[in-house]
Parts: sequence; C-alpha cells; structure tokens
Amino acid sequence: MVHTHLLKTWFFSDVYAATALTNASMKLNLMDDKLKVFDKMPHRNLVPVNTVISGLLHNEHCREALKVFKSVVFGGHGLNSVTIASVCSACDNAKHGMGMDCVVVKLGVESDVYVATSALFKHMPVKNVVSYNAFITGLLHNGVPMVMLDVFKKMRACRVENLNSVTLVSALSACGSVLYLRFGRQVHGLIMKD
Repeated sequence: MVHTHLLKTWFFSDVYAATALTNASMKLNLMDDKLKVFDKMPHRNLVPVNTVISGLLHNEHCREALKVFKSVVFGGHGLNSVTIASVCSACDNAKHGMGMDCVVVKLGVESDVYVATSALFKHMPVKNVVSYNAFITGLLHNGVPMVMLDVFKKMRACRVENLNSVTLVSALSACGSVLYLRFGRQVHGLIMKD
C-alpha cells in the first residue's frame, strides 16, 4: 500500500523515502518490490546502494547483489568501504574473489580496516569468538546490521566456543536497529540461558 502511494505521488524520487521503503521490502524479502523502488530512483547515493546490496545478501541473493554492485561500479557511482566489504561476502568462488581484490586495490581501499577485516575474516582458517566479535562489531559500527546478523547466525551454526557479552550485546543492538523482534527474543533467550 505504501509502495503504491509513493509511486502515485512521485514521492519515491525522494532518496530517503525510497531507501526506507527499499529497506522495509528487504526485511520482508519482497524481491520484486525492493528492486522496483531501487530501479526507479532517479538520484541514487551510497545509502540506497548499500541498503540494496546488504538486503540482497541477507536474503541470500548473492548473484543479484553482485549485479547491483557491477551496475554501480560501471555506472560511475562512488563506492565506500561498506559497499566493498558487503560485496566481499557475496564472493563465493575464486573468480569473484580475485575480481574484488582488483577492485579493492584499484579504488585504494585495501588498507581500510573494514575492507581488510572483511576479506581477511573470510579467509581465516580458524575463527574463534574474538575474531567473530571483532568482525560483527565492525559490521554493526559501519551500519550494516543485517549483514552482521547473518554473520552472527553463521557463528552459531559453526558452534564457535561460548558466546560472550560482546557477541550478545552486538546481536541485540542489530536486532533493535532493524526491528527484528523475533530474532531479538531468541538472542534474549540465549542470554537468559547462560
């Protein structure tokens, strides 16, 4: 209903309103709606780009995230470390990984802590609670709570040693920032269990 209203009133041309609608569509996994709003935005900046890429990755649409990234790169839009680090997690083969390495070096962001941590974390042979905490707090600090929650879920699935207060507070904070109440209750249950 909100989407239809925005289209009828041309309000979707406001980058903030369109980004908020895109973010809401991402949370509900409404693939067609999220890309429609993004595609119709006349003036995009990094906020909607990062929102779309992060949301696509959160909903396990890695190929679509890489397509959006390529359109941004070849469309002459600027990129930032959040964009690069988010896309690094979509690289599921050596070809994509090598391509991202080239982009990182070409843009001169290889020394950026966020990008380096994302790339290094992916290739760490052994990950423990400290390395996970460093990564998830960095994700949260850099405004990608949905990606952070995906990493938290992977951490739980890998049965990393006991979670600590840093892990749990970060997860709760991410849940609160994206209003993911059901998952927040599950994290709260983990806290009460310990």
